[in-house]
Amino acid sequence: MKTKLASFVVVYRRAIFALMQFIAVICAVLVTQVEINEDLTRYLPDKSAMKQGIDIMSDEFPKVQTSQTIRVMFDHLKPEEKEGILERLKSIPYVTDVAWRADDPDYSRDGHTLYVVSTDAGYKSVEMKAFKKALDRDFPGYEIAWHDDDVGIPEVPAWILLSGVAAILLILLAMCGSWIEPFLFLAGIGFAVIINQGTNIFLGSVSTVTASMSAILQLVLSMDYSIILSNRFKQERAKNDDIAASMKTAVVNSYSSVVSSGMTTVAGLLMLVFMSFKIGMDLGIVLAKGVFLSMFCVLAIMPGILISCNSLIRKTAKKSLRIPTKALAVFSNKTHTAITAAFVVVMAGAFVLQQQTGIVYTMQRENPVAEIFPLTI
Repeated sequence: MKTKLASFVVVYRRAIFALMQFIAVICAVLVTQVEINEDLTRYLPDKSAMKQGIDIMSDEFPKVQTSQTIRVMFDHLKPEEKEGILERLKSIPYVTDVAWRADDPDYSRDGHTLYVVSTDAGYKSVEMKAFKKALDRDFPGYEIAWHDDDVGIPEVPAWILLSGVAAILLILLAMCGSWIEPFLFLAGIGFAVIINQGTNIFLGSVSTVTASMSAILQLVLSMDYSIILSNRFKQERAKNDDIAASMKTAVVNSYSSVVSSGMTTVAGLLMLVFMSFKIGMDLGIVLAKGVFLSMFCVLAIMPGILISCNSLIRKTAKKSLRIPTKALAVFSNKTHTAITAAFVVVMAGAFVLQQQTGIVYTMQRENPVAEIFPLTI
């Protein structure tokens, strides 16, 4: 079975690559259609007090629409300016109401003036972004600070994700035997990442946490499959001048390692489905699907990529970084009993500490307004 699969992949590598390109293009289009759910209360455990309270409110007041609020603070306003600022805030598009009361310490203190602006626009909507731009544009010359009351988890900055990819690339460049290999590995797994993100459309929606983190986690969890296949291919090429035959043998010999490693990871990720916080199901299914697709793409298209780029890999060959591990291996062998006992103690302590860890469903962000006007109104 493995031999037939390897022969099929190598013989029809160009057709398989073209088909995977077509699927990737379709999935790249579908990525833009995947609904991103920013309401993390949908993932609360059914037994949590917050979830039960939200359900009761929805049942008792089904027609009540919630509004979003932005707390806008001006510094050193003159008394005669405050009414004018109130009217200017009300005139901004998408604003439904502005709360402010003269001589009320909840709205005026120590030279600071607070306006609580309400809008029906979502916190991540285009309308909300337009309102925030209007705050920066329409009040030149004023000392102003604002903060929305979104209690959801902030988006992961793009630079963090890019830094993760850069770190992976640097490690691969140091450890691989060719300058071009890391980019080939990223390209192969890239197909799986795009397909995984696009097929999320069949889940209905994914959480903002899953959408922002799943791609980089999939990349990290499945990069070793390409490395395994590439190393086997190099070993076979050293014994056989026939490149196609070498790749067939490499696929056969690396099949068990890739599949066993991949399916173990998939099974572990599916355990997230059983988390009481239901975002675990969302994240677990997407990541498990992603790792499975990565495993499939490595076995299906990486043989063709490596064969096509074999001459380029040889031309860009270099010395790989070799980390000496003999001393560590000797130490580990001599102290294996003590190391095992230490890990048992650490795991037991970690379990006890985990039971004492509180759980929250929001992340606090820097809020300059709350330093003057605490969140009581």
